[in-house]
Amino acid sequence: MFSNTDRDPASLPMPLWFLAGGGDATRLILERDWSDHPLGPPENWPDMLKSNLSTILNSPESMILAWGEDLSFFFNTAYTPLLGPRLSWAMGTPFRKVWADAWEQAKPIIDDAFAGRSQRFTNLPWKLDTDRGHADTWFSFSYSRVLDAAGEVAGLFVLTNETTEQVMGEQARGEAEQRLRDSEARYRDLAGSLEQQVIERTAERDRMWDTSPDLLLVIDFDGIFRRVNPAWTQVLGYEPDDLIGHHVNEFVLSLNHDETVDAYELAAHGGLPRIINRYRHKDGSTVDFLDSSACRRADLRDRT
Repeated sequence: MFSNTDRDPASLPMPLWFLAGGGDATRLILERDWSDHPLGPPENWPDMLKSNLSTILNSPESMILAWGEDLSFFFNTAYTPLLGPRLSWAMGTPFRKVWADAWEQAKPIIDDAFAGRSQRFTNLPWKLDTDRGHADTWFSFSYSRVLDAAGEVAGLFVLTNETTEQVMGEQARGEAEQRLRDSEARYRDLAGSLEQQVIERTAERDRMWDTSPDLLLVIDFDGIFRRVNPAWTQVLGYEPDDLIGHHVNEFVLSLNHDETVDAYELAAHGGLPRIINRYRHKDGSTVDFLDSSACRRADLRDRT
């Protein structure tokens, strides 16, 4: 590690001042043997390469500079996490070798950039070897050409960021949201089914209540009628308004009052009382019933 190369040009020989500010990327350039490279040693590189390389080395954005006929691959420190195991040898290596597994996808984009048709891509899927992490990756990037003084293509700028984690996170959230929507839909279907069952069972209960020949009633703990079925009219002649809000003993003969109260208290505590009660018919006659906590069944009608 060159401790000052990320800040002070004076820490480098003057011909290498253009590498100042590059941090780990500068270290990789300095550590490479350039003797057999087409570009030769860094101090002899063209000024245009030096100035463009200085620009990317000092950028906080993840950037690539591909230079010359072989598109020698240069990158800054912000780009290094994208290289995985390629990092140790990628600096200065031809682009097609660094990203051999992505070359077929990258080559048409590079050709467009060299032709002046620069493009920007957001979350573009790339298929890569798994030696650097995910095989399925996504990148946002832009390619643009670098022209020399004669208007010829000298190199290529690439501003790039991997967005794999972001895209996969969005996909995971989308899948979770879809599961939630599916769950809510199933819940609505279930709720609708249960609601329909309640409606059907309520209708069935109401039909039984309305058509039963037995005397059915709802009575509170104080012995007050709260609801009666039509059998009360048919058997004893009373309309619902004659009964609802009145105490049961208003319609039971006095000799059965105590037994009736005891029976309803027992029912209120979960018991199942069964007693014989004598009720007054609206016409003044009496009717004997077998009373239980569930129903009143007429056993004998006495109109004498």
